[in-house]
Amino acid sequence: MRHMPDPRLLSTETAYAGRLFNVSLDRIEMDGGVIAFRETIRHPGAVCMVPVTADGNLLFVTQYRHAAGRRLLELPAGTLEPGEEPLAAVSRELQEEVGQRPGRVEGLGGFYVARRGTRPSTSTCTSAANSRLRSWRATKMRTSKWKRGHRRRR
Repeated sequence: MRHMPDPRLLSTETAYAGRLFNVSLDRIEMDGGVIAFRETIRHPGAVCMVPVTADGNLLFVTQYRHAAGRRLLELPAGTLEPGEEPLAAVSRELQEEVGQRPGRVEGLGGFYVARRGTRPSTSTCTSAANSRLRSWRATKMRTSKWKRGHRRRR
């Protein structure tokens, strides 16, 4: 199998700047000098937690997802704030979404979210987005001083 060099970024411009993500229009040079354009969703990344209670139950949340047009049952998760470390986001999101603080957190790894098929989804496709999701197992859960549903103003 022939090794193909990675494309070279020639230019980028922000086509859309939003609250949760930006969209850039990138001009790249492909193998053989072919010039191509790519629209890329730029997202700061997110964390996803698997919170396990003392009796071994998992904590889930139900949230309305407009892109899916319905409420979905999900593991607690959230977008990183500007400059926020992933581990800090784990604690913040668990407090906001389930009203619990983790006593112990173990990293499970990270991945890029991919979507397959034609059904509406809230996930993004790795061919068009750079969003990386880091996952964590949270145990020794304790009640938070924040009430469930507390949201910091963003």
